[in-house]
Amino acid sequence: MSTKTERGAGAVVERVAHCVQDAVDECDLDIKQVRGVGIGAPGSVDPENGKVMFAGNLGWKDVSLKKELEKQLQLPVFLQNDCNVCTLGVHEVELEAKPRNMIGIFLGTGIGGGLIIEGRLYSGYNPHGGRGRPHGAGGQRPEMHVRKPGLLGGAGEPVGIVPAGAGGGKGRAEDRFDGDAGQ
Repeated sequence: MSTKTERGAGAVVERVAHCVQDAVDECDLDIKQVRGVGIGAPGSVDPENGKVMFAGNLGWKDVSLKKELEKQLQLPVFLQNDCNVCTLGVHEVELEAKPRNMIGIFLGTGIGGGLIIEGRLYSGYNPHGGRGRPHGAGGQRPEMHVRKPGLLGGAGEPVGIVPAGAGGGKGRAEDRFDGDAGQ
């Protein structure tokens, strides 16, 4: 199914909701049997607030994807960057969670990546993770470069990885997703 971004964010969210409903129906389930929905979105994502802050390929800025999908599906929705979700899937399913540390790099409309550190998905100390922060105009892509081991930087400031244990563990996805699905 195509995204049809030209129709706007609301129409895309509606299409995603229909995809979820179709998948549930295809499995001969009732939507009430589903505990929650996980979704990976491109670009800079704020999982804690459920927003896609910037996705150039979708033409999105500050889209409340979690809130809108929860409204349509009447289910808890868990949002994360698409490359983080892919990295986690490869780590857990294909590699059977064996490597303690790994990086996934994905090529598409841009270059994205995800990190597994000490067996956990790691997003960095801010919602941009290892992608840098969205800046510039006209669809410019953020610059990303390694300045020293363990620290990624974009636009002259650190935006990615901080040493393990720094920031109270807030950068770990499972710290946000563990516990009650309704949180």
